[in-house]
Amino acid sequence: MSKSAREKQTVLLADEPRYAKRLKEALAQYNLIEATSVENAEQLMTDHKVDLVIVGAHFDDSRSVQLINAVRKDTRHKESPILAVRMAPSDNPKILLDTFSTMIKLRLLSAYLEINDFAKEGQEVRSVVKNLLSTQ
Repeated sequence: MSKSAREKQTVLLADEPRYAKRLKEALAQYNLIEATSVENAEQLMTDHKVDLVIVGAHFDDSRSVQLINAVRKDTRHKESPILAVRMAPSDNPKILLDTFSTMIKLRLLSAYLEINDFAKEGQEVRSVVKNLLSTQ
C-alpha cells in the first residue's frame, strides 16, 4: 500500500548519534524516528508503522545484526526494507562487507552502503532510500 503524496514515509534511523545527525539532514523529507538501542528500536516498531529501517554497522555497540533479526521477526515489519550503512572507520571492513553481503543474499537485508565522504555520498543515500521505499 502506497502512502499519499502528502503523507511522509516513516524511516527508523538506528545509528550512533554523530552519524545519525548527518543522515537526518540528508533525509529530512521523511518522518524520521531515531532509536538509541536495539530495545528502543523494538519499542518504536511497536509504536509506529515503519516503512524503512536504516541501521548503522556499529549501532548500539555493534548490535546491528541483532536489530536486523528483530525487524525480520516482527510481523508488522518483516517485509520492510532495511538499509545498513557504515559511516565510521572499522578495524574489519572486509568482515562487515562479507557479513552484510551474505545477509543481502539471504534476503535479511535490502542494501548496504559504505560512506566515507558524506558530503559527496549524501546524494547516494537519498537515492538508495528513495529506491527502497518505491519498491514497497
